[in-house]
Amino acid sequence: MEDTLTPSQRLRETFPDSIVDVTLQQGIPLIRLKKEDLPLVVHFIHTHPALRGSLSLLWAVDHRPREARYELSYLFTLEARKDWLLLRIDLLREDRLFPSITPHIHAAKWYEREIRDMFGLIAQGHPDLRRL
Repeated sequence: MEDTLTPSQRLRETFPDSIVDVTLQQGIPLIRLKKEDLPLVVHFIHTHPALRGSLSLLWAVDHRPREARYELSYLFTLEARKDWLLLRIDLLREDRLFPSITPHIHAAKWYEREIRDMFGLIAQGHPDLRRL
């Protein structure tokens, strides 16, 4: 039987309480998550046979002073679908901590260290937070 669920539908079905919003950005599905659920969702994207997501990029945006928040974006290439998927989390007000995905995806190691050096945001659970 052919898999007819889109990545967004699959994630909504699997993690209904973790997803804050789903939209399209330049034709790429954008899923905004609760930050505490990020590692679980990332692990699912990386290991699910219908997705097989690889982290392509990870970046942060400082929206201050217009808005009191930072935004972290995770772009995945979905091998199984030859498509992209973008995850986002927000760090509100004075929050500077976010969950590390490095224990699940080794490719995030340098990205998370760079975000710490550039923005002062700390990846909790990262195995090596030395400055670059």
